[in-house]
This record gives sequence, structure tokens and C-alpha cells, in this order.
Amino acid sequence: MNATHGCVKSPDAALRFVADRCGAFRGNVPESGAYSGSLKGSEYAPGPRRNVSPTAQLLRFARPVSDAFCGAVTFGNALTALYTNTILLRLVPLLLLLLTVNACTGLKPLIPLDPARKNTVLENCRRPFLPGSYRLIHALERVMPDGAKETAIGILSADPRTQGFRTALMTIEGWVLFDAEAGETLTVHRAVPPFDATAFAQALVEDIRLAFFAPGEEFTVWGEGEGGARTCRFERADGRLVEVMMPREGAMEIRLYGTGRGILKRVTMVSPQRPGLAETLTIRGGWPPYTLRLRLLESEALDDESAPASAVLPNGGGPSGPGNGNGKRRIIP
Repeated sequence: MNATHGCVKSPDAALRFVADRCGAFRGNVPESGAYSGSLKGSEYAPGPRRNVSPTAQLLRFARPVSDAFCGAVTFGNALTALYTNTILLRLVPLLLLLLTVNACTGLKPLIPLDPARKNTVLENCRRPFLPGSYRLIHALERVMPDGAKETAIGILSADPRTQGFRTALMTIEGWVLFDAEAGETLTVHRAVPPFDATAFAQALVEDIRLAFFAPGEEFTVWGEGEGGARTCRFERADGRLVEVMMPREGAMEIRLYGTGRGILKRVTMVSPQRPGLAETLTIRGGWPPYTLRLRLLESEALDDESAPASAVLPNGGGPSGPGNGNGKRRIIP
């Protein structure tokens, strides 16, 4: 079998080749001593029955062998086609993922705006973030790729001046599932499975800082971005970049880009009536991908002297409530 007809070119071509060749070969094999087929010019032209020649006997003997051979080849090539198509189907999601990642990689340049609007644009870019120390209580819903959902109550006490905060996750009944404090280091005071993984704590810290803390005092560049949105970009000390987008209509969006300028996370919210106090916001990102939805239940401004750690849990002062004492305190650099 040459490369132009076999499975070297494609499995489908191989199947057509075998069917054509085997069918033609079977049609040319005599069914009886007298052949009335299509071997023109041979001694087996249509006519009365004759004695079987040695050539006809050889062809008749070869037919069972040819049937077995063609059947084996056809079955083998069918398996090859099935296996190849299965592999291709399995590769489709990976190829789509790679195309999505490539499409999201890189930043498009912004269209310059009138310099006189700089202060107004900067003020609007800061609107999603807390202007001072606050204690917030949210209803949380976390959705995983398989559709599984987890619900909890989130309590956050944050100070944007120091970029420090303390946060806790609780059940509706008041059981503390996770309690951590972030500053120069991350200290986990309490964590019960499945919230005891280091990766979970680090991802939660990144989510909170992205959604509630301004990424810098001054933006790196500003202008008109996608769909005419007023856009500010802030370079972070770790090489990552935060982009705040304010479209003419619809939800505001905060994007976190990695050092390679691929999108890592997104935060979307309706522009809050009070800075940093969006009624609802959605965080998407991570690997495996997840969606975190927050609905603001309560907000309280804290005195500048109040430490975030003193106002996290409802009764104040540390990880209290039912179940206190489970888990181990650990520090994550």
C-alpha cells in the first residue's frame, strides 16, 4: 500500500482504499468453472460453461485468502481511524485552551486622552477600592468548573494604607472555617479542610488585594481602551500589572496580568455608589478556574487607630465561635 492511499495520508483514505481494492478483487474472482465477469480478452469471456483452466482454479483458491486478508486490513484500518479520531477529539479542548490563552496574552496600546482629564480619570479608577479602613461582611458563593458550589459568610477587616487585612470564612451557623491575617507575611490562624491548603490561602489573599486595595498611588499609563472604556494601568513591584476599566455602559472591570502579560484574574462590579463598597462583585481566575461571587451585607468604617485584627469576627479579638481550636496556626511567607 503506498502512502497516497493508506493511513499515512489519512485513516478515511485508507478505509476507502481497502473497500475499493478488496471489492474489485473479489469481483474478479471466478464464482464457478465458467467466469462471466469483466476480464475482457481472457479465456473467461461470457459464454457456455467450459472446463476450468489452471488459472481459474488458482483464482478460485485465492478467494478465501483474499477475503481474510481484506477483512483484516479493513478492520485494522477502521481501528486506526477510530483511534486517530479519538486522539484528535481529546486534543480539541487543549487546542481551544491554547488559542484562548494566546488571545488573552498581551496588552493593546491605549488611545491618549485630553491631559486635563487626568485627575478625573484617576479618581474614577480608584472608585472600586476602599478609601480607608473598613470592616465588611459578604455573602460568598464559590463556583468550580464542575459546577460544584460552596457558600459561606466572609468577614474582612482591611486597612488600605498598610495593605494589611484580616479575614475569616464562616458558615451561616457561625463555625469558623478559615481565619488569616496578611501584612508583610501571611499568618493562618485557623483552617479546616478543604480550606487548609497553602494555595487556597495565597489565592484568597490575591483576590482580596485585587478587589479592595488600590494597586498604586499613580498609574503607569491611562487612556481609552477596549470599547471606549476609560482605562488606567498600574505596574506592581512584583512585575505584574493591574488594569482598571470603566466602560461607558455596563460593569467596571479590574484585570490582573502576569509578568508575561497574560490575564490571571478578573474582577467585575457595577460602579459603587460609595468608593470601595460595591453591592456585588465577581472574581474569576485561578487554575483550575473558579468564580467567586460576593454580595455586601454590612459595612462599617473603622477608626484609623483600629487594627484590622481586632474587628474581624463578630465578637472581635480573634478566632472565636463554635469549633475554635481546630487547625494549626502557621505563617506563610
